[in-house]
Amino acid sequence: MAHPEPRHRTFLSHAGYRHIATEQIYRVALDNITIPQRPTAADITIMTLADYMVREHDAIEHACMLHAAISLDVPMPDEPVVTLSKFRRLLGEEVDPTCFLIAFSGDMLVGESILMESDTEPGVMWQHATGVLPAFRGLGIATSLKRAAIKLAQSRHTRILKTWMETTNAAIVRINHEFGFEEVLDDGATIHVYERLLKHAVGNRY
Repeated sequence: MAHPEPRHRTFLSHAGYRHIATEQIYRVALDNITIPQRPTAADITIMTLADYMVREHDAIEHACMLHAAISLDVPMPDEPVVTLSKFRRLLGEEVDPTCFLIAFSGDMLVGESILMESDTEPGVMWQHATGVLPAFRGLGIATSLKRAAIKLAQSRHTRILKTWMETTNAAIVRINHEFGFEEVLDDGATIHVYERLLKHAVGNRY
């Protein structure tokens, strides 16, 4: 990953890397937000992981399986391999279950969105991992999760909600624009992602 500077592009190109994605920060002021008033999809309910843990003994395991499935299908997964131990550590060290939103279709977990308080900016929260299982997309679930996340952030007296977006993920970019998210132009708000295929010689021990 590198910031979009010509010297970085030149160096990585010469080293055989190719640009595969662009991550961009977007933000919205919550005291000036317009929330699209669309009905929640039929048979869809949204609750926090904390509430789900009260009613379901295996709630963390279920949420982990959902998170793992969604992480495999996003343009740039933060955690390509999700295990139960990693997920428990995430909840214990970084994520508050009261800020972990889960969408259900009937009794099936189908979508998630995670809010985290900024460590450096008072009154700022970050929204991470908003995603829906492929079979349930196009039903307005991501929009419902976004709406629920904004209301949750507002209830915690949050001023600004920020999120990273992969710029080719047209669906989530469209949803965020509908809610008034704007591109951040500050230094460090854009990151280019590169990859290079590695060739390993047979018998190479290194």
